[in-house]
Amino acid sequence: MLKSIPVEEKPELFGTILGLVLTSSGMGIMVFQPILGYIAEHRGGGSIIYVLLVSMSIGFVFASILYILKSKSKHLSANS
Repeated sequence: MLKSIPVEEKPELFGTILGLVLTSSGMGIMVFQPILGYIAEHRGGGSIIYVLLVSMSIGFVFASILYILKSKSKHLSANS
């Protein structure tokens, strides 16, 4: 999903888009894992589930916003 919208817009930049997605996911893992460890150590292992739930919910909201904006731009360009 992360690369489908930008690749649809600019298919000639597929390699750059894929590189940015892989880099950001790798950086996310390097940052997110220590945060989860800290929370588990100080709040208990069960609290990690809530952190993951919140982060997935935020990702869903952003993906939904991108989908809505993309749909609107397609609808506007079809009417022009």
